[in-house]
Amino acid sequence: MCGSGCSPARRKARASQAFTTVRKQHAPARSIGSGVRARCMHASNSESPRAGEPLRVRLVELSAGSCWTLGTVPGGVQRDWLVMWGRLRAHGDAWSAYDYRVEPSGSGRWTEISAETDALVYVREAILESQQHPRVHVSRAADACREDYALGIPRRMLWRHGSQGAFLFDALPGVSVPAHCHRHDEECLMLEGELFIDDELLRAGEYQIAPAGTAHRSVMTDTGVLIYAHGDVDLDVSTS
Repeated sequence: MCGSGCSPARRKARASQAFTTVRKQHAPARSIGSGVRARCMHASNSESPRAGEPLRVRLVELSAGSCWTLGTVPGGVQRDWLVMWGRLRAHGDAWSAYDYRVEPSGSGRWTEISAETDALVYVREAILESQQHPRVHVSRAADACREDYALGIPRRMLWRHGSQGAFLFDALPGVSVPAHCHRHDEECLMLEGELFIDDELLRAGEYQIAPAGTAHRSVMTDTGVLIYAHGDVDLDVSTS
């Protein structure tokens, strides 16, 4: 155990071990169909994932003209996907950058995605939590409403269940977030720009998951960033 007598450097090293950061070059793209490749950013390696842990997170690249079929969502699982760039068709509708869809188990439909242009899609699968109502939910970029999360950090709420949700954060250059802890797992996928999380630099296409109960000492950007995040609705600075 590392108690109060540990050096700051040792405490910092132990804390950072709780976070998982995936660089794009460390997640090779593998073919999952003609013109379709997937990068696995996170996969639970346990038969009993801890509460709130996503089962699998992928970045799926589609070449123009390709098609990709996802089966029906497994029982007890919620799947959500975000178009990062490109144009697609799915469920008879057109989808473009930053359109978002939630597909819970029991929705009863296969998802067939056809790419009108080269495209990149973020796909997340997680256990459907108790008392979470299984229903399809769609958030369109064209209809997006933004709210102020903090000074210089507007956000768009994609989906919410109780005190957790999925968001797009659009931070201005030079802004920062104070030290905070996580009541739920915090997942961050970099879409644009560069971000320092504690002493770690994240760039576009990189992913980090911070388990519930952990904390970040600081989060700041020199460049400005666009981030997809899944985690707490409200910032918890109680342990800062």
